[in-house]
Amino acid sequence: MQATLSEVPIIKTTVLKRLETLAQQVANTAELAMVKGPAGIGKTFAIDHIAETPREFDVFTITARTEIAGNIKWMANELLHPYGIQEFQVAESMQSVWNLVARKPFAKFPSNSVLIIDEAQALKPSVLESFRGLFDMGEKARIFGGNNLAFGMILAGNGTFLNRAGGAGKAAYEPLMQRFQYKLELGRPSRADYELFTNGLPGRHSSHHDSPKTGRYPTDWTVVSLDELVQADRPICYGILMPGRGCPGGVPVVKVKDIINGQIRDKNLLLTSPELDEEYRRSRLKAGDLLITIRGTTGRVAIVPKSLTDANITQDTARVSVKDAYVRDFLYICLQGRYLRRQIANHTIGQAVKGINIAEVRKLQIPLPQPDELKAIVELLNSVNTRVRTERLLLSQLLETKQSLSQGLLTGRIPIKTESGGN
Repeated sequence: MQATLSEVPIIKTTVLKRLETLAQQVANTAELAMVKGPAGIGKTFAIDHIAETPREFDVFTITARTEIAGNIKWMANELLHPYGIQEFQVAESMQSVWNLVARKPFAKFPSNSVLIIDEAQALKPSVLESFRGLFDMGEKARIFGGNNLAFGMILAGNGTFLNRAGGAGKAAYEPLMQRFQYKLELGRPSRADYELFTNGLPGRHSSHHDSPKTGRYPTDWTVVSLDELVQADRPICYGILMPGRGCPGGVPVVKVKDIINGQIRDKNLLLTSPELDEEYRRSRLKAGDLLITIRGTTGRVAIVPKSLTDANITQDTARVSVKDAYVRDFLYICLQGRYLRRQIANHTIGQAVKGINIAEVRKLQIPLPQPDELKAIVELLNSVNTRVRTERLLLSQLLETKQSLSQGLLTGRIPIKTESGGN
């Protein structure tokens, strides 16, 4: 699976480290694991990072969203869709998932994979049983090894996952419970984890404010509203109300679904008509703009790349045109943090479609360092991030070289000279 290089500076918390170790073990052994932990500790962030980072094993992820968690066909197609596959029958969809994720973990030249299902507590018993059946298709490989196919699987949920009371509930989950080879309980982040984000530069500050709204921050930082940080001629705004279903040769429109893990996936963007784009020219994008999703799934963020200059957005996303690039990069990180997400969640309203009003977006409270410290923090994070991206790219290229070399050796395209000089 081709991983996407993340643009988010990564600080490895305890949760991320433990999940990375578990994913490696599960992929190597093709076994089943259960992960449980309270909401808000970073499970989803860690899973996304594991999926995005090039590794020696393939990672497939799916989130058991409420609207699909009760239907195995919908769950399967959610996993298959990014690979251009769609099935209309349950049996065919499960076979396609097997074809996608199964590898040869015990072969002479092994290949490994892991399927991670996030928010697994939402899965209905019948869906869990279907995934158990899919996992069991690899038993031949686990028993006899060789070139038989199998994959590892991790079910990650909150503290209620598989805590079903009563005899009937226990009986329904017993076949699954018997197959877990790894069980990982995750606690809240340690104090050291939180201090990475709240103390400012090491050794610089001796006192801090603790605010239920904005979190912990040094006393010489200033709390400002998001609206104070934007360009006067490009205020915070949302985009096109009804962009249509497509217009060949039209203007690209970024929707909520296109913003994933801090980036804009710019393939297969909706194209709207030039006339609609002109009507909503106020929300046109420039390179470096920040985007925040405000309807449906709120709180996703991304920075607009140069390739999407003059593209547009929908009413479900807010454009934030920040005056200063360093402030922009600082905001990009802060908006993915605990307290900004909480502010957004506290102002999110609605039943069928949840959202935050643009007026409340403008009022979001941001603890801001002094300019010299802000610049130093951003440069520090960016330098680490640049090194991480470079090493990921080198690793990705090395793995591709290894795969090509393996295929060449196994098929005879690359001759091997023996000590006698022959092939």
